[in-house]
Amino acid sequence: MLRTPSAILPKQLLAAHAQAKRTIHASPILVESAAMDVAAVYARLKTQPSGLRSDEAAARLAEHGPNVLQKDHRPSFFK
Repeated sequence: MLRTPSAILPKQLLAAHAQAKRTIHASPILVESAAMDVAAVYARLKTQPSGLRSDEAAARLAEHGPNVLQKDHRPSFFK
């Protein structure tokens, strides 16, 4: 079979970069909770189906900070 040279980047170079992006990091509490029943999750998180009272929410906000997702600071493919 005749192989012709190509000016295109090899697939492995792009595939390795795309594969690295697929890595997902999950909180250990999230992983534990996936195997628990609903009552156990409420107990683990020290909450209830009706949610937190205002004073409980304020205390957790002061202790843990706002509930926001961390931003992705990895350089993009084009940088």
